[in-house]
Amino acid sequence: MGYEEQFALGEYWRDMFPHLNNVSYDPQKFKIEFTVKNRTGQSAYHFLRGMFGDDAIGTIELPEPYSPNFILRAYKSCPRWLKEVYKNEETTYKERRLFTQGEIFQSTLHAVSSRLGFMHPLTPRELEAIYDECRYEMAWWPKQESAWCMPFTSYDFEVMEYHQDLKYYYEDSYGTPLNSETACRTYNDLYSHFRTTISQEEAKPQGIFYFAHDKTILKVLARIGLFRPSEHLRHDNFAEMRNRVWRSSFVSPFSANIVFVLYQCGMQFKVGTFFEGQPTPLPELCTGVACHWKELQPWLHENYQTCDLSQICMMHDEL
Repeated sequence: MGYEEQFALGEYWRDMFPHLNNVSYDPQKFKIEFTVKNRTGQSAYHFLRGMFGDDAIGTIELPEPYSPNFILRAYKSCPRWLKEVYKNEETTYKERRLFTQGEIFQSTLHAVSSRLGFMHPLTPRELEAIYDECRYEMAWWPKQESAWCMPFTSYDFEVMEYHQDLKYYYEDSYGTPLNSETACRTYNDLYSHFRTTISQEEAKPQGIFYFAHDKTILKVLARIGLFRPSEHLRHDNFAEMRNRVWRSSFVSPFSANIVFVLYQCGMQFKVGTFFEGQPTPLPELCTGVACHWKELQPWLHENYQTCDLSQICMMHDEL
């Protein structure tokens, strides 16, 4: 299913920009990059199939991925993030642990166990495994009903998603300030390319396509304040947060994507942001659906000035 999504995304963006129709892939015009994980290379391959066609794909030589990659996966090479966030059971996973022990989650656990006919309740880990298998199969075979989903009610799904959100919110997003700081190099890269294009009045390359991971997307979104909830997700505010804007199934679904497009409008430049293919305002950075470059540039410049991963991550010789 994943390769079909990437192929469709390639077709979608080709249709969004008619000047890409009947254009052959040229590494001088288009930059491709992905991480050392094989699945990101596969995503790139099928996206390019959709954008440039099956006939062109045979001539495309994909670049070799490298690690560490501080644009696409800085967090993996950030000792401070690994220690203070990813491996910090006491702080990062505290809210999730408390929610697991609470009445709402325990009620769902016992209800699902009962529907499955067990004499004794499932463990939280077993319940998570059933839920994960359900959502994976729904993603892989959307036209079929997964047997793993049958024990859950709609309310149970909400509970399980919130349980999952409490992990990713603190591990990768607004719950921990360091998360968004590790994405600063990504925006430095964008700033560099857009600034060069504006100064030279010519886009070289014309398109830059990066393929990474859900953890990358979540940090990139948090860096620009997209989908910031009105309050932090906690173990004790499930009811108040049922209509939250930060929901993992929305902000980081399979094939999640964010696109930044530089437009020239007469003598002015604007930046359009597209999340999941839809125009998306950046209310914390600018007004309007598309940002005037003069509005966005000061934030990008400040990000550039303060983006010192060796300091942020407490590294010495790594960078």
